[in-house]
Amino acid sequence: MKKIYKTSLALLLANTLFCLVTFSQVDTTKELPVPYGLPQLPHNQPNAGFDVIIKINGDIIYGIVKEVGIDLVTYKRTDIPDGPIYTLFKNEIYAISYRNQITDYFSPPPIQPPLEPVISDPYKKNPVDYGQNPLFRNGNLRVSLGFIKSFSKLDNKDEYSSSGTFPAFNIGYDAYFKNQVRLGIQMGFGSGRYSKQDYNNYDSIQNNIEVKENIFSLFAYARYTLMNNASRIKPYIIGGLGINSSRVKAENTISFTNNSSQTLLVTSGTRSVGLGLMARVGADYYINNQLQAFADVGVGLAIVNLGISLNVN
Repeated sequence: MKKIYKTSLALLLANTLFCLVTFSQVDTTKELPVPYGLPQLPHNQPNAGFDVIIKINGDIIYGIVKEVGIDLVTYKRTDIPDGPIYTLFKNEIYAISYRNQITDYFSPPPIQPPLEPVISDPYKKNPVDYGQNPLFRNGNLRVSLGFIKSFSKLDNKDEYSSSGTFPAFNIGYDAYFKNQVRLGIQMGFGSGRYSKQDYNNYDSIQNNIEVKENIFSLFAYARYTLMNNASRIKPYIIGGLGINSSRVKAENTISFTNNSSQTLLVTSGTRSVGLGLMARVGADYYINNQLQAFADVGVGLAIVNLGISLNVN
């Protein structure tokens, strides 16, 4: 009887100790805080055969990451695995959760500003946030020089010799529109000097003609990037329509060879304005995400343009 009592007492103590240990345990697993505006990253769960790309703006992309370069990340979409390779700038990405449970963080998360009470004023206009306007988002300032002129309103230009010229100067701005298309506007200026000599045996008259031409152009254009990949060289085509303005000033010095002391100076000038067409093919070379060099050829103020492009956002 005592043996049975001791056995029951031992079992009761063991059961009590087990319950105390069980109820005294505390779950020490803590979730890391999720940055404001960004979704929760997968935690200790393998992705279903794909990678998860979390953008800073909160967008989620499911795909297969192909390459993580210095400035660009390339990937394929899971819904079209045999489709094209897409490209994202690394500064657009907050983190990538790979299918092998490894997570890489690239950019700091956005900071939630403190909430302030909003007092409505019916007479106060809300300020315009130009950073959210598509015309000012991902904009590029493009500056170039053209070395071979293609536009001139000078009549019989082939009869003149070029005595002096200034490279055509172009400045433009374009912004992202959709897919691989950018819309922009460009202004250009160029000048040239031309001269020729004519001699008339019958009248013994020699004409020395000096011509100066100033050209101004204004174009609206669309630029389409042919390749959307991680390459630093991105070819493009440009098409646009605008106006060309030409101001020509001529000075004609008339000399009489039978009387060297007698000369006449005749000046004249004309101005013309007309529609112009821009059609060019070229390529951008990405030095980094903010600065690119480019070259293109085609119809416009100059046949050949060389320049740089600066991201102003």
